[in-house]
Amino acid sequence: MGILQKDRRGTRALKPPIPVPDIWTERIKVDQETDDETASAQETQLMQRVRSDCVDLATQADTTWLEQSKLLKSIDMSLSGLRRLPQVSLSTLSYLRQVAIPMFAECYFMPNDMAVRRQAIPLIKASSALDPSCVDSVLQANLLAFVGMQEKYAEMDVLSIADKEVAEQVYARQLVGQRAQALEVLASVPQGFPVIRRFVSDVLAFAANALEDTLPRLRTLRKGLGSVELVALRDDCTHLMRLMFMCLSKLLAEDVGSKESAIGDDLLTAILASMRLPSHGFVEQTLARVYALSWDLIGCEHASLNSRQVAAMVLVSLIEGAGLSKQNRAVALAKCALDIDVQSSDGDLCSGAEQQQQQQQQEEEPLAAYVPAVDDSSSRADCMDDAVSMICIARAIVSLASYETTLVPLNMAPSAKLPSVCNNVHEAVFTHIASICGRSQLAPGVKVVVFESMAVWLQETAKLLARCLQSLQATDKAQTDAFTAEFNNTAFALGQRVLILQRERIMGYLWSYWDDPIDAVQVKVRTIFEAFLDIGSTMNQAIVLDPSIAECALNAYESQSTAMATTAASMHDSNAFIRDVLDLVLTMDWSRKVKYSLLAALCSRIDVLAFLQEHLEILPSCLETMAQVTMASRAAQLLTALLSCAADDIGRISEPRLNSPPLSAEERQVAALELEMKHVALWVPPLVDALCRDDDTSRRMLTQQLLPTLFECLPRIVSPILKALVAYEGPQKSSSD
Repeated sequence: MGILQKDRRGTRALKPPIPVPDIWTERIKVDQETDDETASAQETQLMQRVRSDCVDLATQADTTWLEQSKLLKSIDMSLSGLRRLPQVSLSTLSYLRQVAIPMFAECYFMPNDMAVRRQAIPLIKASSALDPSCVDSVLQANLLAFVGMQEKYAEMDVLSIADKEVAEQVYARQLVGQRAQALEVLASVPQGFPVIRRFVSDVLAFAANALEDTLPRLRTLRKGLGSVELVALRDDCTHLMRLMFMCLSKLLAEDVGSKESAIGDDLLTAILASMRLPSHGFVEQTLARVYALSWDLIGCEHASLNSRQVAAMVLVSLIEGAGLSKQNRAVALAKCALDIDVQSSDGDLCSGAEQQQQQQQQEEEPLAAYVPAVDDSSSRADCMDDAVSMICIARAIVSLASYETTLVPLNMAPSAKLPSVCNNVHEAVFTHIASICGRSQLAPGVKVVVFESMAVWLQETAKLLARCLQSLQATDKAQTDAFTAEFNNTAFALGQRVLILQRERIMGYLWSYWDDPIDAVQVKVRTIFEAFLDIGSTMNQAIVLDPSIAECALNAYESQSTAMATTAASMHDSNAFIRDVLDLVLTMDWSRKVKYSLLAALCSRIDVLAFLQEHLEILPSCLETMAQVTMASRAAQLLTALLSCAADDIGRISEPRLNSPPLSAEERQVAALELEMKHVALWVPPLVDALCRDDDTSRRMLTQQLLPTLFECLPRIVSPILKALVAYEGPQKSSSD
């Protein structure tokens, strides 16, 4: 029995109740209720309620989930009352240990529905506040039964808590994807992760075993396989990979106190240190299986795109967690993940002694045993030739690898996969993403991921440059240590390369995909534009603070192109980049819809008044476009952005704010009025011409999409408009008006 609920695909389905095993009734019969004189009246009343609800939960096998949910909520309220008591009696603790807590844990592990499982989490948390050691033991016993590792730890006394019948008849029959999802959610609970951490190698082995059984069926789909079964296989792979990534990332993230990135420490050592019974060979073998399965899933074309992305994140975590230095981690990412041949460190960026030391360290510091030195597997070879696989790996590197790793200078050999000159992993990732962005034939889901990856790369680069700019502003150049100075120089050089070498490519994405039929792609393209502008603005500010940044770019690019060198040398103004982009957008024809959207996005980054005074044709052109029904919304978008920015500028003057000039209230009002009247003078003539034009469509569009915003942002424009309308000497209105 059950109640109807909607699943994520919108179909109607039954929410199953929690199975009621016989062991619940047996535990209640064994427990003998005794009167404890040390228990207070409130505690006795609360425990009577808990006992009654537990009995109802154990004896009503034919009940619905709705009734079970009410009982669990009632138990949760009673436990909350017990937690507020200063202390509880021994009889209460005895009942919790023998009956209630084992029942609560089984209420989490037994259901097939995740929403049903979550109902037991508050009970586990409340019980942990009363008896944490018992909760830990019960979760530990049920976890081992859940992943089928009871035989391995047969000598543990705590295993007797988990019922063998429940393990064989309930746990073992659940889908592996549901079990993996249950373990993943359990790890998010403070009481759950320490237990999973203690047996993390067994959890990884469980996921690897299940994935080894599921992947062959997904890779070679048999004829007549239904869509429901295919979706189930894909979901299983996704949940299993998510469980693996959760285990690896949480273990590595515990060492946040180190100077290096959280992901990038010795993963093998971290797992061995967390295990109850450390076994170096077993852990190494398990991680090697996870590494190989990651490549298999990344290259599986029948797998869901989400599971392939998670598999790539597992792969990058394994490489980053191989216990290597930053230099060798960067080399490993380039060679293993991106298939780039790294010859040696760039001699221009380090001295000969440092270069020799790095080469010697690379030879003496091999990869972890679970990562093969030469991976010639067919799965990896297939991934290297597949665009979707490479975009998943590139996205994972951007999301997980630290800047200190990806910006390490490397001497990368040019190849067909790396046609442009790159000297670090971060820039090589951009090359991979950009090579796929330019392809015309992409599936809708892949297209969204590709442009999302490009947006994430540009956003991360903008954050990196902002971090370096903050360091440049806060520290005197003479007092900056060598590592920080080299890191900042590398980051700013990367920013210059993006602005100079990739500007046309990135702007081309805007021209081509701003109005893409897929809404998600439009959102990502807008994000790309904003991040690109952030990079340019940050670089201009850095060059103003330290002109040597532009000098380095000039020396780097003068041998490649005179235009590039000129661009690099001219960026000594904090607004130079924005002006260049603005001029580039203005060269487009007004018939292009994207022009209005790009100008609207740029309005918040420029002086709107100076822009309108310099380009007097903007307002007449936009107001004329309002007569075209297909273009009116785009023109209104630009005009609204101009008005909003004007109103912000006026408000910034009239209200005292941080770093504003020291003016009196009267002086502020005068300055704000003067600025508003300058905007009014620019808007009134073209607006009156548009209103008096013999075109009903134009007047209707202006009335609906522009005039309300105009009067709100420039309230003093009403009187000048009325005066201009009365004195207007243009064409007479038609008699129909």
